[in-house]
Amino acid sequence: MAYMTQLLFAFALVSLANGQCDTCNDGYQCCDGNICCSANNQSSSICCDGKTESCCKGTCCLAQTTFCCPGINGHPDRCCPRWTVCCPGGQDGCCTPEEAQRYYGTADVTEPAAGNHVLHTLFLEVSNLKAASIEIETGKILTNNLVTGFNPWQEITRPFAYDSQREVFYYMEADFLNKPPSLDKRPLYLYTIDAATGKGKQQTVSGAFNFPAGFEYNCHDNKLYVATKLLNPQGNLTGYGFYTVDVTTAAATLISSTNASNDNAYDGWFHELSPDASTFYRLGYRDVVSEQDFGIGSTDVTHNPGATQWTGVQAAPEHQYYETINEHDGQFYSLALSIRNQSYNLLQWTPVSIPRIVAYLNNSHPLPFFGHVITTRSCATGTYIAAVVEDHKPGIVADRWAFHMVDLASGQQQTLETETEFPANEFSIAALGLPVAEK
Repeated sequence: MAYMTQLLFAFALVSLANGQCDTCNDGYQCCDGNICCSANNQSSSICCDGKTESCCKGTCCLAQTTFCCPGINGHPDRCCPRWTVCCPGGQDGCCTPEEAQRYYGTADVTEPAAGNHVLHTLFLEVSNLKAASIEIETGKILTNNLVTGFNPWQEITRPFAYDSQREVFYYMEADFLNKPPSLDKRPLYLYTIDAATGKGKQQTVSGAFNFPAGFEYNCHDNKLYVATKLLNPQGNLTGYGFYTVDVTTAAATLISSTNASNDNAYDGWFHELSPDASTFYRLGYRDVVSEQDFGIGSTDVTHNPGATQWTGVQAAPEHQYYETINEHDGQFYSLALSIRNQSYNLLQWTPVSIPRIVAYLNNSHPLPFFGHVITTRSCATGTYIAAVVEDHKPGIVADRWAFHMVDLASGQQQTLETETEFPANEFSIAALGLPVAEK
């Protein structure tokens, strides 16, 4: 035992001499590029990967997708997704300004056969992101391909945007792995994922930088829109820039910008826009951190600088607050949980009109843990789609994803269950889309 101790001590001396180890406050050593990480009230340390992780007082956060939030209101120091903000409430102390939502394959590449009416989806299965094509008439999974060219870091992603013309998904994120050339110009990436094959590519965006607070594809003008954080040379937030992004060249063109004060504080975290792209909408809380004053922010980008108007929104009778938002023909369509049965209903509303129930989505629920309820609608057909969780016994273990499709004109609906099933405790839906010209 003494001999082994001497060997370990000698190895530690050599490692230190070569500059390969980081000695922690408790004497523990982290080597080979790892860094020490310990909580203020802990004597023991852990090691984080110095290239891909950051220390959050005893927890290692993935640098690309998460950041450290200090403990507050019973929540410990924790890693929150970059598209959220630190708050005393929310899901584990992580609140999203984007919406008032609740949170939680095969190697061979195939394509759907001609003649199939398909629904495209992206989903995270345990740790792999996959692209599936589902036959609408039967629920049969026509393709199930591993996504390439995109790294989800084995974590849930924020929802992807869907291009119904090109039948691809878009995702945008900034580079948090490498030191930026300057604090106000962190590189921004555009990812394009083929909905049928799962093949992806990465492009560096020109003309826009930093974290993308929100991004959406507008099926009315077939353009991709993004709002990024504007930072000063010291790296502090000053406002948001609103851009269109050429999906072929990844070149961004500035439309408008806002300052980060008053009702503009979170206006970049939009999740819907008007058909003419003159107004960007954010549904959620006016004060995101305190989760106060539910409503909708409307940002006018027809001028530069733009301006946001906040309108308070009451919950529909016998419902909780709206959780999603999609615009169609001048009306908003949102999912809201019924107080009576805790199942989702689809409601049509505007801030100045009386809400109307369009469809009762029986046995439809949010995820019990982490993930998104995903909704979208087709510009071409007026079809609304919601990916929600069906409850089955035994609870959680047998719960599975279901896709509710609603004709917004007539209210007729179809519930699509996949064959084979998508288990809700293993899968996290990341995107939905209906092609313009159904195959």
